[in-house]
Amino acid sequence: EGFAALLSDLKERSGLSYGVLAKRLHVGTSTLHRYVQGETVPLVRPINHVLLTVTNTGTAACSVYYYPDLRFDADQQAVTQAVEDSKPQAVVTIDPGQSAYASIGTSAADSSAGKVEPQVEVFLESLDQSGSLPGSLKLPLPNGTVVDQNSAFVTYWQYDMQSAIAW
Repeated sequence: EGFAALLSDLKERSGLSYGVLAKRLHVGTSTLHRYVQGETVPLVRPINHVLLTVTNTGTAACSVYYYPDLRFDADQQAVTQAVEDSKPQAVVTIDPGQSAYASIGTSAADSSAGKVEPQVEVFLESLDQSGSLPGSLKLPLPNGTVVDQNSAFVTYWQYDMQSAIAW
């Protein structure tokens, strides 16, 4: 509540649009709007974690299965290891306008290995786990993200951010 009020006051005093203010704060416009409305707050995360969010923009519920398959560069030989202990009790089904989350660990906490990667390619897993669905999405990683492909991991899809980042 306090964070939302501070941002709302900043937006009002600055006279900037959501789009312009979002760019200055290095967040997305819809993210800034959710912050101002008090719908969410910024996620405090370990430096070696990235939160992956998928939002249902359709008109019917949809499901995400297992965990996202990730590729950090074209030379990567295998998909990123999933954290089996993060497996939820049931398939994550997302209602219209709702989101699901997976946490990407870019390296072990004590690792100094790896290289800076500018992006991650995300593939969605099929229901029968026979492989990824057709198509992928290349997403930018925060500037300076170091990825150690030997210790990187991804969680299963979760209903809430806190469950995703717990790993």
